[in-house]
This record gives sequence, C-alpha cells and structure tokens, in this order.
Amino acid sequence: IQTDDGSGGTFAKAFTIAVADDIAPAAPTSFSANATGSDVALSWINPASDFASVTIRRSSASYPATIADGTLVAQGVTSTSDSDNGLADGAYYYSIFALDGSGNVSVAANATVTVDTIAPTLAIGSPSVSTTASGPVDYTITYTGADSISLSAGDITLNQTGSANGTVGVSGTGTSTRTVTISSITGSGTLGISIAAGTASDISGNSAAASGPGTTFVVNTAPTIASDNATK
Repeated sequence: IQTDDGSGGTFAKAFTIAVADDIAPAAPTSFSANATGSDVALSWINPASDFASVTIRRSSASYPATIADGTLVAQGVTSTSDSDNGLADGAYYYSIFALDGSGNVSVAANATVTVDTIAPTLAIGSPSVSTTASGPVDYTITYTGADSISLSAGDITLNQTGSANGTVGVSGTGTSTRTVTISSITGSGTLGISIAAGTASDISGNSAAASGPGTTFVVNTAPTIASDNATK
C-alpha cells in the first residue's frame, strides 16, 4: 500500500491479508456399495472443485453422522473407488465425506449393503410310501434361505438297485418347497433320489449345494402267474 504525506513524499508498505476458508466442499455423489462374498466394493464421484480427498466411515448400526463416527475404512483417497474386505455377514452402513485443502468437511453421502455368504440349503424328505409296485411315490424337497428355485427333473439322479426304474417329475412353485414324483415304476429293487448342486440361490448369488442320497423305497412288482388250462 502506498500513501502521500502531503509534502510530496510517499510511504509504501507491503502486507498480506489472510482470508480464512471455512466453506465446506460439496459432498461426493453416486455413492454405492456392492458386496461379493465377504468383500464390499465402494464407488462414488468426487466434487468437481474445492476438493482434496475423501474419508469413508462404516458402522453396523446406522450411518456415521460425522467424520469421527464409526470405523475408518479409508482416508486421504483421491480416486473414485475403494474396497472394504473380509467382512462378517450382516448389514453395513457407509458414509463418505469430502475434504478441501483447508480441512473443511462436507456433509455425508450414504450407502448401505448386506454381506451374505450363507448359501440356501435343501432337505430331501422321506418317500411317501416305503414299498410300492408301481407308484407314484413323492418326495418333498424343502429349501431354506432361497430367493429363487430352479429345480427340474434334469437335476435329479434316480438311485437304483436291481431292476427297479421309474420316471422323475418335479412340481411346485414359490421359494420353500418342491415335490419330486417318481411314476411309471417297474421292476424290483429300490429307488431313491439325489439332487445336484445349484438348484436354488439367494439374492446375494449364493447357490445351494448338492443333497442326497435320500431315503430309498422298495419296488416289489408282483410276478405275472400264467394260468395252465391244459386238459388233463
């Protein structure tokens, strides 16, 4: 700054004015969390200006409200993705905060995800009868934890002994049970079923394991007795 003393003289002085930055940056946008097994992939879009880095916090109870709440997942990140790996099954709540060069913190953007590594299970019930000559015989297949069931006749192995044989069919809808029916039964011996893996899945993509062999039933087809009408 320069001044005039009124006598033709001047005085000059240089100084610096410090302007405090107390304006928070905008929050990140499009924040998402996606689970694959026990790992969570996080992605977002950083603010276009007044941005230095992001900090991500996690909680299993509710969204962290401040940059000090919950468990620290990442800080000082300037990219647009990160990961949170090796988590136990359960629901997780994430908050992401943007910081500027002065340390001002944005409001949080939130994302939630459920980690689910438990596959659906299935159980093969007992046959509807223990002995038959021709059938049909039903098995009830009970699923637990399934969001979809794709069981078809091609997934079922007919376990046979002796000359016993039959035709396999599947009926039912919903996400809890199916009925496997063995019909057109012939021969003698035993029959039972086993079910291949992958006949049900949950919303997290976990698939059911194989099951069986189930309990067998006896096939006892009565022999045909020829009548002898010969004249003695």
